[in-house]
Formats: sequence, structure tokens, C-alpha cells
Amino acid sequence: MQVMKEPVSDAQTMRLRSPEVRSGPLQRVAVREKISPRGARLKAVTTNGGRLRASVVNGRLAAAVALLLGLAFAWQGYRRTPADPTAPLHLVAAERCQPSPRPTLRIATFNIRGGRGRDERHDLARTAASLHGADLVALQEVHGPALFSSTNQADDLGRRLGMASVFVPTERRWWRDSFGNGLLTRIPVSSLQRIPLVGTQDRRYRTALLTRVPWQGTTVQFVMVHGDDRQDHERQLQALCDLFVGLEQPAVLMGDLNTFRGEPLLEDLLRRSDVTAVVDEHWPDRKPLRRVDWIIARGLVALHRECRDLGASDHPVLYAELALPEHCVESRVSRVESQQ
Repeated sequence: MQVMKEPVSDAQTMRLRSPEVRSGPLQRVAVREKISPRGARLKAVTTNGGRLRASVVNGRLAAAVALLLGLAFAWQGYRRTPADPTAPLHLVAAERCQPSPRPTLRIATFNIRGGRGRDERHDLARTAASLHGADLVALQEVHGPALFSSTNQADDLGRRLGMASVFVPTERRWWRDSFGNGLLTRIPVSSLQRIPLVGTQDRRYRTALLTRVPWQGTTVQFVMVHGDDRQDHERQLQALCDLFVGLEQPAVLMGDLNTFRGEPLLEDLLRRSDVTAVVDEHWPDRKPLRRVDWIIARGLVALHRECRDLGASDHPVLYAELALPEHCVESRVSRVESQQ
């Protein structure tokens, strides 16, 4: 006998889905409505696949954001920024300074190039060996503390030479003072003043150091500097010349001026009757040299000068022994007697 299948209402369908329905003709209808195991697996795979894709997208987005933040953080550390011009300067190991009994003052200036020599090898021991015998040294291109270190190159050289030291940073990288000038001294200094120089170029920051040294009943004023060699060169050199001639004598301008003989501003300075170029471009072998390092004095006489080049940098060391004019004859006599 043929059984007629009647349409199943929504209420019957809901009842068939309930656990109380166990048998009867309607059970077969309910069985037809159940999802096959394969379909359930497909549905589960589809749902999980959507979740997986969303997870992958979210993970990639988080990685991209982290990468951008990391790059921004690295850029902030990598880029050069000016050092704080108001930060105090401290003389490290000041107990090493003692008044000199000599009537002469031995000074030197050296662009150390971060301790890298002409052979491209870093060797601060060789740098220190180039500076022996000086009472006061102006340093340029001095590097700050290396990673995981707290000692800058000025303090390192001071330790090697038994001299007090000052690091004068001009720029910062990686959230620390990274580059600048320096001072080494065996004799007491009464003041240290940092003078920022005008600059219009990003990543090229320059600073002069004005140092006062009590000596032989007077005070010698030193301007130590590393000048710019590009678009700010002329304005910086003019500011340095004005500062130097405005100081009370005796005074010394020394450092890497990035200035050659023949430049109008320098020639105007050297034509002054009270200014002496202790080292000029025709010394020591009387050939015209393209030298940018200078020691220029007012109210002092050079008794001895020397150009040392041990290959510790791409610059030589300029060394001079100076005296006050009234002590000049006495000092020359003493030098002659000591050589006999």
C-alpha cells in the first residue's frame, strides 16, 4: 500500500528536531533534514578557514604596525641632532692638573679623526703617542662613548697620557652625545665655555670652546674649534675672527679651521700687527701646503714649533711652545743652556 507523504509544518519540524522524537514516519523526514557528516565537516572547514584568514590578516597588520614603529624608533636614534649647548662641561680627573714651573706653554691641536689613521685602522694608542709633551691639547672629531661603554675618546686619551680631559659634544645619536671636540690639559684651567656656531645645515653642528688658563701671573684665553667647510664656513670664520680679536691678550685661536691661506677673512686677520700665525702653509719645508689646521696667537711669542705626522690621522699634529714677550729672551737662553 502506498503511503502518501504529507507536507511537514514548521511546528512539526521543530518537534522532530527535539530529542523526544525517536521513531515514526516523521523520523525519516527529520533524517533527511539532518546535515550529513561530510557537510558538517565542510561547514566546519569553511568556518575555521574564515577565522584563519582573519587571524592571518590581523597578524600581518600587527607586524606591519610593529615594523613601522621599529623603523621610526631606529630613525630617531640614527639621525643626528645638536647636543645641548647649555649642558655643563666637566673637567675629568682634574687632580692631574698642576701649575707648570716653566716660563713656556706647550700647546698642540689635532684632528684625531675618531682615532682612525691613514691606514684606516683605529688605534688610540697611536693617537696618544702623537701628543706627548704637550701641556694643553685641542682635539677635533672626537667620538663619544661606544655602545655599552661610558668612556668617550677624550677621556680615553686623557687616561693614556695622564692628563685631565673634557669632551665637548656637538651632536647626538642613539640618545647619547656622539661626536664633538675635546680638551686635554696638564695645567689648571679656570673656565670652560661652549659657544655654538651658526649653522644652516642639518647634521653639521659646530661648537667653539673658550678656555681660560691662569699662567705666569696672567690668564691666557684659548679658542678651540672645528670649523665648517661648506656653506656655513664664511659666517663661522667671521664669528671666530671677531671673537678672537675681541679677547684680551694673550689669546690663542687653534684647531681645524677648514681654512686655507689666501682666504680673504683669514688674510685680514693675519695682517693685524698683533696677530702671529705660529704655523702657516709654508712651514716646515717652505713649500705651499694645503693645510687647514692653525695655531694663531696674540700677545705670545713662538719659541718652538713642530709638525708631527705619525699616520694616526689624515691631519698632522701642530705643536708649539709659546712664551710671553717679556719671558722670550730668558726662555731662549734657558733652551740654549739646556742643549749644551
